[in-house]
Amino acid sequence: MIIEVSLLSKEYRADLRTFVEEKVAGLAKFNDRLSSIRANLDQQHLDHTVELVAKVDGVDPMVVEQTGENPRAAVDIAVERMGRTIRKQREKAMDTRRR
Repeated sequence: MIIEVSLLSKEYRADLRTFVEEKVAGLAKFNDRLSSIRANLDQQHLDHTVELVAKVDGVDPMVVEQTGENPRAAVDIAVERMGRTIRKQREKAMDTRRR
């Protein structure tokens, strides 16, 4: 799985990139066909925006966007939401194959 992390604000420290990579790597357990995940972090005034784009083979890209006051908290929530989205898509694909 390919992981791309873009920190669009110069105020982010380098350890945030490592934190995001570790969190996003855990999403691979939800679908073995997950080919890549891109994470974009941006800061506008006091809000931090996290956008996750996951690509699963044979499926349209899945996008989750989360805003918060703390970048790590926003990443945690975005990764949790993306996990639910990937799991739901996989269950939906399994149900259609069984019919």
